[in-house]
Amino acid sequence: PAGPAQAAGAAPAPGPMDLRGLERRTLRLTPFTTDLQFYRLTPDGRSLLLVAADPAGKDIGYAIDLASRQPRVLFQRPRGATTMYEADAKGQTVLALGAAGIDRYDVATGKADGSVPFNAEMTRDAQAEIAAMFDHAWRLTQVKFYDAKMHGVDWDQVGADYRRYLPYVQQWEELVEILNEMVGELNASHQGSFFTPSGAERDATASLGVYLDEGWRGAGVRLVEVLAGGPADRSRSVLKPGAVILAVDGQPVTPETELAQLLNRKAGQPVLLSVRPAQGGAPVDETLTPVGLQQEAMLSYQRWVDKRRAQVEKASGGRLGYLHIPHMAMPEYLSAYGDLFGRYRQAEAVLVDVRFNRGGNLHDPLVAMLTGQGLAELVTRDGVRIAEVPASRWTRPSALLANAGSYSDGSVFPALYQRLKIGPLLGESVPGTGTAVLWENLLDRRLDWGVPQLGFKGRDGRFFENQEIVPDIPVGADPAAVAAGRDPQLERGVEVLLQQIGPVRSAR
Repeated sequence: PAGPAQAAGAAPAPGPMDLRGLERRTLRLTPFTTDLQFYRLTPDGRSLLLVAADPAGKDIGYAIDLASRQPRVLFQRPRGATTMYEADAKGQTVLALGAAGIDRYDVATGKADGSVPFNAEMTRDAQAEIAAMFDHAWRLTQVKFYDAKMHGVDWDQVGADYRRYLPYVQQWEELVEILNEMVGELNASHQGSFFTPSGAERDATASLGVYLDEGWRGAGVRLVEVLAGGPADRSRSVLKPGAVILAVDGQPVTPETELAQLLNRKAGQPVLLSVRPAQGGAPVDETLTPVGLQQEAMLSYQRWVDKRRAQVEKASGGRLGYLHIPHMAMPEYLSAYGDLFGRYRQAEAVLVDVRFNRGGNLHDPLVAMLTGQGLAELVTRDGVRIAEVPASRWTRPSALLANAGSYSDGSVFPALYQRLKIGPLLGESVPGTGTAVLWENLLDRRLDWGVPQLGFKGRDGRFFENQEIVPDIPVGADPAAVAAGRDPQLERGVEVLLQQIGPVRSAR
């Protein structure tokens, strides 16, 4: 019988949803894989309305019958011509907001059903926007900062002290400066603001993948080194150490017209160089395609790693391996794993280097990988060892290099390495920057704001943040030695590991 709140003949009141086995109630609605721009299920549950990005540069609107899984094309629009898509409450019309107004498409027929002119103007108050972004950044830090005590700082007073400068802000960079000064009162890492300018007018210098002689005073620029894997690294190239680049695309390289200026916006475009060979003689022409500075930086980094790997292998007679981990992310882990159990599978110990590490989240797998204990080995019938068991964890000695540039998770890992006594920690003291950050765009999307919202805390109850990590074996980076091409920290790491593993063992 109907209850007092339910009239006779009325539909029964909905009961609680049965969520048991919800994870297994999945059904694919689209018959193809695509880049979805918009989707809506019609209220009757019979059709799926969606807009997909087509590789040919169009947005295609579909109505998919969920019983037959057959898609029906409703409309096609140029890619980028639509700001947003929406459907009406009944699922009978798809609306597309474009520059000229709102276009309507009838779902039943797919025909355009008229357009509604639309034009909205907005009056911007720059000072109000500045105040709003400041208040948002201040408030977000107040509610998200990993230490509820705000490092002992009176955050209300700090906000009041810096808010009084806002009426004088004229440029976004000035607001960034105020925000950074304000948050600097907390003395923490992973925080602050930065401004990313936009526009095609910015310089974009390209690189030939060469190092130049800064003391050269003759015509053009003289090469001292060619980066391996770079544009100039070709067997038949005349660009060798000692060669002189005299012109780019017919324009002479002079003190007034520098090479960088002639390569501006030339990344990915062939350029014609006039080069005097290293052995002298008449200039010759050579065409190559420069790369961007980011690619040049990767080539320079690989050069740095290759040099240190060679130094370690030479100094140890091939007994030691060398790993540099620049970033705490899975690609770097896979690279380290491949080197450790591939290139260095026969090495007796490994020197791990996290100097200048930019952070990420990789401390757990690294710790696990370096703390294996040998239990058995895989050998051939004549006693040749093929692999150790466990085969995916390093069971031999290691040492760790770190410096003040080991940041974020790049500082958490040395702290854990030292606390677990995995091996000796060498180098310079590492500032504790063990927090996880929240980055977000502000009202003006060119401004970003970061807040350290999670903190690593040890069993002693202390946060890693602002705790100095003092190496077991302090080794400074002597500028004179570095300028001479040496790496004192690396050299000391090799000595320590060689002392640890002892003299060369005789063959079986």
